[in-house]
Amino acid sequence: MINALFNGALSILSEGQVTIFAFHKVPLERDPLRPTELHLSQWIRLLDVIQTSFRIVPLQHAIENMRAGTSLRRVACLTFDDGYADWMDGVVPLLRDRNLHATFFIATQQLIGRPIWNERICQVVRGMSSSQLGHHLPEDAVAGMSDNEARVRVLAHIEHGLKYMSLEKRFEQLARLEHDVGITSDALRKFTFDDLDELHRCGFGIGAHTMNHPILSLCPDAQAYEEIHGSMEVLRQHLGVSVPFFAYPNGHAGDDYLAKHVEMVREIGFDAAVCTDWGVLSNRTSSFEVPRFTPWGKTTASIKYQLVRNILIK
Repeated sequence: MINALFNGALSILSEGQVTIFAFHKVPLERDPLRPTELHLSQWIRLLDVIQTSFRIVPLQHAIENMRAGTSLRRVACLTFDDGYADWMDGVVPLLRDRNLHATFFIATQQLIGRPIWNERICQVVRGMSSSQLGHHLPEDAVAGMSDNEARVRVLAHIEHGLKYMSLEKRFEQLARLEHDVGITSDALRKFTFDDLDELHRCGFGIGAHTMNHPILSLCPDAQAYEEIHGSMEVLRQHLGVSVPFFAYPNGHAGDDYLAKHVEMVREIGFDAAVCTDWGVLSNRTSSFEVPRFTPWGKTTASIKYQLVRNILIK
């Protein structure tokens, strides 16, 4: 009864709108270094709520129907960013079992080079000694913390710092950290061309997400253009198909990308692009700044509240 009432209200509120969900790694088990990251069992619970609340369609279908003025109600899309080998163990088999479509936005440099930078940082922090952890936080900040609490804090500190550096400085600092800890990323599992091929064979959507996942607003214009265009070309040439969609790294308008980057995406030839600002796809939405949303509620009731709250954003 309660579900029927909720879905009835959702049908009214969501008329002419599409909710697009954004996810990232979704590991099989909880990662102690990323305690707030959705792992598979949590994601399945969230997916159950999404499936009972919405009809899940391909992103291309949603955008084409919105442009055509088709009446849409209780419609949603699933998207995943970055490129993680973990997808192939958990998310992808589950989506196939449930016959659900999703679009995967891939940062492509890892296909031809080293693993994506945030995975390398995790490996570094896992390998740090206690004394090395102390070098990255004030002594009073780690006092009384467990070893894992200190690692979580150090990871967040390093990741935030490197995220907002230029690419050159980011990779220079990352190489120095790996050297200091005495590790390399050679054995680190990464998303590969074989994984990409499997996603494509399964019929999932493939989108570009730059090459090295920089903050575009920190890049010189020529570098930003090459990051956007290069990611499309790697995917297009390997798969032999067009790549219609792009996702802005980090994805907050005005901070992580600017109007000039939206224009670059348009000029390069993408059909649409997604960001990570809250909201829904509607006939008022720019096709090159499509909002996405990630619920974080711990209960079904809180997730449903967040779904409605996101739909009401104008």
